[in-house]
Amino acid sequence: MYQVEVKESSVEFLIESKSIDYQYSTGNPKKNKSKDLSDYENLSEDIIDKIYDEIREFVHLYLFSGEISTNDLNIKLEDLFEMDDNDLITLKTVHFLLSDKVRDLIQILPVLLRNLSHSTKKEKEEFRGVVRGRIDWNATLKTRYAKGFNDPSLFVCSPPSKFYDLEENQLLKFVLRKIISLKNNYLDFVNYTKNDEENPFDIEKLSDEKNWYEIVGNNYKMAKKTLKKVYFNDISDIKVPKSKHIRKAFKNRNPLYHRIAEVYLLYEDLFINEDTKVLECLINDRLIRATNPHKLYEIYVFFSLVRALPDPDLTVLSKGYKYFTFDELDDGTEVTIHYQHLPDDLREASEYKDILDNYDIRNSYRDPDIILEFEKDGIKTFRIVEVKNTSKTDYVRDSLYKVMGYYHDYEKILHNKKKTFTDKCPVVLVTWGGINIKEGCNPFEKDIIILNISEFEYYLKKLVGLEEFTIIQRN
Repeated sequence: MYQVEVKESSVEFLIESKSIDYQYSTGNPKKNKSKDLSDYENLSEDIIDKIYDEIREFVHLYLFSGEISTNDLNIKLEDLFEMDDNDLITLKTVHFLLSDKVRDLIQILPVLLRNLSHSTKKEKEEFRGVVRGRIDWNATLKTRYAKGFNDPSLFVCSPPSKFYDLEENQLLKFVLRKIISLKNNYLDFVNYTKNDEENPFDIEKLSDEKNWYEIVGNNYKMAKKTLKKVYFNDISDIKVPKSKHIRKAFKNRNPLYHRIAEVYLLYEDLFINEDTKVLECLINDRLIRATNPHKLYEIYVFFSLVRALPDPDLTVLSKGYKYFTFDELDDGTEVTIHYQHLPDDLREASEYKDILDNYDIRNSYRDPDIILEFEKDGIKTFRIVEVKNTSKTDYVRDSLYKVMGYYHDYEKILHNKKKTFTDKCPVVLVTWGGINIKEGCNPFEKDIIILNISEFEYYLKKLVGLEEFTIIQRN
């Protein structure tokens, strides 16, 4: 099993004016007045960075633990962040075009073009009244007499000419064309709406630089301008660079050519080889900060539950693309935490499914975000956790109505003593804020409870079965 660092039992949000201090505490949870995870103006950088760090750790364990194939990695990445192939290519495109290697290459292009590699070719040509290059007297005399008379103004010379169609220049042309085509095909028509739950990520946040699209545009213009130079007409186009192109670039005496090879290798790692280290950098530096905050908050809540277990088995975290982890508690209770997956026992108990079975319509299921499954002495109990990244009271009310629907949908299992809901809090709605437990009240006797982020952190051990729910005593 992987060892997961055990953190203190809860997190306290201390709110002073518009900033929030995020710190560990063993006291009761404080009220959280920030709007939600995307409300950056009211969140301190410490909170945001802490959440991002948690998610990075989860993604690392989920995507990069053990030996995985490239295809497997892509499927898991697209599935977890709800992207399609074009979304992933757009992400790679931004990462490539904003990389230091590409930007350095564009910056040194004017100097490189003044010292473009070439070889000198000496082909024989006829000249009259002028001499260019070295005179080939044998060829000159033969040509003069072949024409039937001795013309003293005719010379056959070998003038020097520059030959630019070299492997390193072919690689340069390939890289510049890729910079142009990637922007044309994967950036110019992207229009993701900020904080739209239907979109996988906010493209504007793929870089910390606010004018990043302008930077890409300027580099794009420079690449197009460069390819219009007349000597590029004599440089061959290559569809797939070979090892000789990279070798010639690295061996060139002009160190600026090394930059070309480095840019191509980055392109190769991102789009062809899909190197895991490069992809991990892509996820950490681009994807996580730009991912829809609703999805990020779901992942954060799921991983917080996972970390609350003493020794979770993360080797099964994504087995068959069903996200879950497993642990056995000291009292023998086996705990399984499912993410975006409905266990078969609840699937079979679904009233929603049973109703649709009577109609000529494609059947489907409504999966809660997270389900905790407890098994001991042959008895299974379930706890549903639904996550909403909001502090808007109207949205909290609507979300409560939705989770009441989940409870009713699977209510049939209440009649099954071997497979049923937990005695306390079988349904938990986790919001960012917008609601707080009243002092002196004990909502844990209800079937459905609502917890804001600080309350959720405070009751983590209770939610995963490590402690019993008790009445809150407020100071």
